[in-house]
Amino acid sequence: DPPELWFPLQLDPSTFPNRWGNHFLYLMGRLKPGVTHEQARRELEMLAQRLGEAASPNTHRFHAKNHPLVTAALHEEVVGPIRPALLVLLAAVGFVLLIACVNVANLLLARAEARRREIAIRRAMGAGLPALARQLVTEGLLLAILGGAAGIGLAYGALRMIVTASPSSLPRMNEVAIDRRILLFALLVSAATGLFFGLAPLAQLARGALNDSLKPTSGRTTATIEANRVRAVLVIGELALALVLLVGSGLMLRAFWTLQQVDIGIRPARLLTMRLALPQAVYPENEKVVQFWSDLQQRVGSLPGVESVTFMTGLPPIRRLNANDTQIEGFVRQPGGPVQNIDFYQSVGSRYFETMGIRLVDGRFFDDRDGQAAPPAMIVNETMARTFYPGRSALGRRIRPSFRDPWRTIVGVVADVKNAGVDRPAGTEIYFPYAQTGGAGIRGGVLVVRSAADPTALVPSIRAEIARLDRTLPVANVRTMDEVLSSARSRQRFLTLLLGLFAGIALVLAAVGTYGVMAYSVAQRTSEFGIRMAIGAGPGDVLRLVLLQGLKLGSVGVVAGTAGALGLTRWVRGLVFGIDAPDAATFAATAALLLGVTLAACYVPARRATLVDPLEALRYE
Repeated sequence: DPPELWFPLQLDPSTFPNRWGNHFLYLMGRLKPGVTHEQARRELEMLAQRLGEAASPNTHRFHAKNHPLVTAALHEEVVGPIRPALLVLLAAVGFVLLIACVNVANLLLARAEARRREIAIRRAMGAGLPALARQLVTEGLLLAILGGAAGIGLAYGALRMIVTASPSSLPRMNEVAIDRRILLFALLVSAATGLFFGLAPLAQLARGALNDSLKPTSGRTTATIEANRVRAVLVIGELALALVLLVGSGLMLRAFWTLQQVDIGIRPARLLTMRLALPQAVYPENEKVVQFWSDLQQRVGSLPGVESVTFMTGLPPIRRLNANDTQIEGFVRQPGGPVQNIDFYQSVGSRYFETMGIRLVDGRFFDDRDGQAAPPAMIVNETMARTFYPGRSALGRRIRPSFRDPWRTIVGVVADVKNAGVDRPAGTEIYFPYAQTGGAGIRGGVLVVRSAADPTALVPSIRAEIARLDRTLPVANVRTMDEVLSSARSRQRFLTLLLGLFAGIALVLAAVGTYGVMAYSVAQRTSEFGIRMAIGAGPGDVLRLVLLQGLKLGSVGVVAGTAGALGLTRWVRGLVFGIDAPDAATFAATAALLLGVTLAACYVPARRATLVDPLEALRYE
């Protein structure tokens, strides 16, 4: 875990005069026993109303409607944004477990069917159902517990790899571990699986005519119609579950591809970023801070291979929202209309927009006219202009970002940049020239360099220039902009890979289950195939017969799975970015894949059926 530093927060009213609308803090509290979140919310609403009434007319009033006090459980605040994805993964795990259980059930049913004669003899000799049940349950439990133990061993290794590969944006991943509760749950699930599917063959055999198994030819007859029906239903079920997982994985893959295509408003190619923080003890005056950034940009800009360089205080696409109030000259809030609040603001260098590749919509970029002694200027994004100046130009309008700031004049409008996240709409944003910002606001910032070739090749030269200005200054988070964007998409990429892994496991299990059932069916129908070939059927006819049987099972499984996948799509629609409606291409591709795997699983048993010797098959008939 990274080191953490805690210090007491001291609020002096004289430091924040007339700033009732400023709400940049998170408050945390523990509810009294028996108090619900709804009760706490109502009490906070009453408190907010009293705060608004207590503010004097000369202050920037706190408005309860404009600044609602929102309550949320800490767990919900931390895990809530990824809850839908976690539920999808939980469902995927459940589907894989069900498919594995179906395979075990088919295995035990086939084994019990092959032992019908043995069980019939034991019943004829006086063995009761309880004794047979104990034997079958013991075999099922032994199989399940051994499989569960092997699975736990694999889980230890897989968990380490998953935690290591997980992105930092996934909360509490470092707390994920296999503890006693997980071990107990895994053992209970394994035991329950063995118990249930161990007794299933006994129930199946108990309904059959065991006495018929004692007839001389009963050991070489085909399986009963009921047993065949049960095995077919189980295969159809696991194929349907596999299709649901495949469709879910395909939809997540399509959503991730859509996320990759999102234009965040900048040109990330050949951009290099690095973060620096100027200590107040070394840079106490505002002029010294501004001079450092100016000198650094000039030095780095003169390096060979550098096209442009700039400074910024916040790096897209993931930044924290600003919650400070703003005064907009001439703005009168209408009921239900926007509040005078800016989502994002930052100080930037004069070549910020050219370096980042942000498009100019109206007006001009910052330049040498916007120095410390120049009239305070600002640039807003399109969302800001549309929100507060609909149908008219924003140029020349004045905004006061906070009571510490002077009134600033809008000199330009630029295209939106997705600062709240790649998968979220752009918010309102304003930009200041860093030379017109207080030193405290620009002591920490990001240096951005656009290179003519590979940007990482410039890192040693840039570090050397920083050291020439201040040898003690640390440089952190040296990354290309492509790496920054990749990190912003890492959560959905990781979840997509996990779901794809589960879908792959489900597909393999379904193929194994289909192969097992078809192989058993071919073995039971040896006499039938011998008769067919004896009366003139060729190997191709037998091959088509077996493949057609598998294709029928696969087709019914696809139909059932498609219905389930449609329900899954409706469930995740709106919860996962990029999934808005059923995707016909995804459904068709996954259905074709499942049918192809089903036919491949049936081919080996079908090929074996064509090799049956008619004389050998008919010898006992």
